[in-house]
Amino acid sequence: MRHSMVEMVLATDISRHFEYLAKFNKMHVTDVAEEQRDTNSLTICDMLVKCADISNPAREWTLCQRWAHRIVVEYFEQTREEKEKGLPVTMEVFDRNTCNVPITQCGFIDMFAREAFATFTEFAKLGELSGQLESNYEKWKQMTSQWTPSHNTNLVL
Repeated sequence: MRHSMVEMVLATDISRHFEYLAKFNKMHVTDVAEEQRDTNSLTICDMLVKCADISNPAREWTLCQRWAHRIVVEYFEQTREEKEKGLPVTMEVFDRNTCNVPITQCGFIDMFAREAFATFTEFAKLGELSGQLESNYEKWKQMTSQWTPSHNTNLVL
């Protein structure tokens, strides 16, 4: 049980995102023997937790937008503090003076959320989540050309 819990927490590590996605895809597309059922159960749980962790783009639009703004403000603060302390900046794109928030959200969906949700929702028969994700993506995309860094000053936790 402890191993399973640790494994599911590790599944939320974004630096290992593609590793977990590949593991799930391999399990999902192959005919797996009965003796691998426990391993498959853990892989399914890992993917469920991973999707829950990155689920914001698949939420109803007002929640998606509000939560994205809160995350971005946290990243603005992290970037500011890293610069003030002379530390390497982890995420350059989250400079409050230059960031285009809709572009960051489209990038997150393109890089991480879309494939993970498409794969898992097909497996779990939850297609409406992928539909909501695509709807939110289009809203973010429409906002990209109108967004200026001055919008960032109004974002608060």
